[in-house]
Amino acid sequence: MTETYRDIAVESRVRLSRNLGNYPFPARLGAKRAEEIVEKLKSKAENAGLAVRVFRDQDKDELRALAEEEIGSADFTASKLPRALFTGENVSVMVNENDHVRIQTVSAGLSLEESYEKAKEMDEKLLGDETIAFDERLGYVTSSPTGLGTALRASVTLHLPALGESGRIDRVMLDADRLGVTIRGFLGEGSSAVGGLYTVTNRTTLGVSEEEILKRIGEVAEKLIEKERELRAKGLAQNEIRLTDRVRRAAAILKNAYVIGYNEAMLLLSDYRMGVSLGLVEGDYAKMNDLIRAVQPAVVWNGCEDKSELARDRRRAEIVTAALA
Repeated sequence: MTETYRDIAVESRVRLSRNLGNYPFPARLGAKRAEEIVEKLKSKAENAGLAVRVFRDQDKDELRALAEEEIGSADFTASKLPRALFTGENVSVMVNENDHVRIQTVSAGLSLEESYEKAKEMDEKLLGDETIAFDERLGYVTSSPTGLGTALRASVTLHLPALGESGRIDRVMLDADRLGVTIRGFLGEGSSAVGGLYTVTNRTTLGVSEEEILKRIGEVAEKLIEKERELRAKGLAQNEIRLTDRVRRAAAILKNAYVIGYNEAMLLLSDYRMGVSLGLVEGDYAKMNDLIRAVQPAVVWNGCEDKSELARDRRRAEIVTAALA
C-alpha cells in the first residue's frame, strides 16, 4: 500500500500478544514469577535498543498518561504485578499486562504493513529463543479467547468529522461489523469519537491469517477515507465561506488561547486539521497528530504541579500555543 492518506489517516497500529509457555497467565502469575519474566526480558530489550522502565508501586498519574498516549494501557495501569515497559521509536512493549508480552508498533497514516513488519522484528528480538504458548489448532494462546489465533490486533485511526456530522457513521459501523471489523472512538472500546476521530480495528483473530487481517482493515479504511473526502469536497463546494471561517477561527483560537478545555481543544484541532486538508489554512499533520495525544487529560495533568482543573486547562493552552507558534 503506497498511498498513506495522511489527510484522513492519523496513524496505524499493530499489537501482538504473546505468552511464555512455562508460566501461568498474569491473572494467576504471582509477584515472584512476574519478576522472573521482567528480569528475563530486560536485557533482551536493552540489546534491542529499547529503554526499560520497571513498575511496581509506581505513581498512577504517569501510568494513566501512558495509557492515554497508547504507550501503556488501562489494564497495565491497574495491575499490581511487577511489570515493565520497553519503549523505542514507534515501539512499546508491555510486560505482564493481561498477557506476558504485548508488542505495539505505530506508523503514520495508513501503513499497516510497515507497523506489522516492525512488530514481527521486535517479536523475534525479544522472544525468538523463548518457548511461546502456541496450539497447533488454536494458534497463539492468550489470556482472552478473543486473542486466540494470530493474536494480532491491527488498527487505523481516521479523522472523519464530515462523515460523523452527516449522521451516516452508525450505518457504516453496522456494515463494518458484518466484516468482522469494529469502528469505535480512538481511545479504545467504550470511548467517544471526540474530535471526529475513529479507530478501525479487527474483531477476529482466529481462523484468519495476519495478511488477511491487514488487508481487511486496510480496505475498510480506504472506503471510509474515500467517503470522507467526498463529503468534505461537497461541503466546501456548497458553503466555502462559512467553512473557511470555521477553520480559520479554530486555528486562531488554538494559536492564541490562554486557557482551553479538553473537548474544546479536540474539536478545534479537528476543524483545523480538516482545514489543512482542504487547503483553507496552512498546518502540519504530524504536529497536529502529536497534539491530539498531548492534550489528553492525564497527559496534561501529569505535567502539572497544581492539580486543579483551571491549572490543567492553562497548561493545555501552553502546550498547544507553543506547538503551533
